[in-house]
Amino acid sequence: MESVTTDERPAETSRADSPTSATWRWYSSQDRSQVLSRWEQVEKQHGALPLLASRAWTETWLDHYGDLVPHRYGVLEVAGRCVGVMLLTRGVDDRDGLFRERTWHCGTAGEPSADSVFIEYNNFACLPEFLGSFVQTMLSQLMQESDWDALKFDGFPEEQLPDVIRQGTDWTLHQKSARWFDLNKAREAQHEVLLNLGDSTRKNIRQNIRKLGDVQFEWAETAEHAQDIFTDLVRLHQARWQSVGQPGCYSSERFTQFHRALIDRLVPRGEMVLSRLSSGQEVLGCSQLLIDQGRVMVYQGGRVANSAASPGLITDFFSMQESLRRGYDAFDFMAGDSIHKQRLTNRVTTLTWAQWRRPRWKYRVMSGIREFRRQLASRGQQTLDQTEAEPATIPAVH
Repeated sequence: MESVTTDERPAETSRADSPTSATWRWYSSQDRSQVLSRWEQVEKQHGALPLLASRAWTETWLDHYGDLVPHRYGVLEVAGRCVGVMLLTRGVDDRDGLFRERTWHCGTAGEPSADSVFIEYNNFACLPEFLGSFVQTMLSQLMQESDWDALKFDGFPEEQLPDVIRQGTDWTLHQKSARWFDLNKAREAQHEVLLNLGDSTRKNIRQNIRKLGDVQFEWAETAEHAQDIFTDLVRLHQARWQSVGQPGCYSSERFTQFHRALIDRLVPRGEMVLSRLSSGQEVLGCSQLLIDQGRVMVYQGGRVANSAASPGLITDFFSMQESLRRGYDAFDFMAGDSIHKQRLTNRVTTLTWAQWRRPRWKYRVMSGIREFRRQLASRGQQTLDQTEAEPATIPAVH
């Protein structure tokens, strides 16, 4: 495990709105309890940190990944008061083509891909009025170190990234659409979910509900009930993906146990729900839903395979209806642009994966290799196009 010693440095930043009595501190992975206490201080001052920047989420991730992913913490104090804290992790398997990449990730990221949480709606554990100073100060402190190649902010809502990243010329931004359904809009119009969907989607849902007949829908509000549904979700998810030759994300025991621990911690707090759709004794579909400040987010799901009645569609529809009934603001399918998500949504949020790289020689080498391959492929396509355009030669008849 890589270790980083505790370090105290004056916060160096030229921002006009920066506090003059700010101090930046680095803490090692061995200082976990002290840092989590600071995290709780920020959470109490903030009122309600975003779920994936909360102490509960972060501490549970550390319980299951802290021994695998090297990490440290950065803390900003103003006049002796902790106003922001960040977990920084070293990417375990990060590479750029032929070369290993020494990367710092901000937040619960950096795991090997086979075990990864694939974080979305990442965020900052920081008081809003200090966010710009917090990020600028952290960047300034990191730039004084030379033992890393790249810095990554994974899966942040675009509007949550400060200008120094969004408008920085040296940053690479990869963006994905997260599609969601506006429950508030439906509620204000006194409409059911179905009436806010397209004609063909409404027809499809009605037809499939008739095909399924008498169904039962469950919304687990206790950890025990949620764990029971999670067992079915894992079984359905794994069966579906293994049937097409893929391992499925729950082939990772670390990943599976992380989510079982989250269920025990978040469900009693009202920050996670599991839903299940059944017909008689047959489980048709299950969903794991994160709840973040009024936003219901579909993290993972499982459905029975080879059904003509679209059980995944109907499970999501019932979950949307229940979310509307319970007063939530939005039902979010998270990143991805599948037809299924397009049919059930009417709004889009942009999630951003931001990266800053030092000008290393290995990046120049890989850039040259990629450009060579691109030109080679282009020339090959041009040769093919010319060959297809040449008229066939008709032999003379004697």
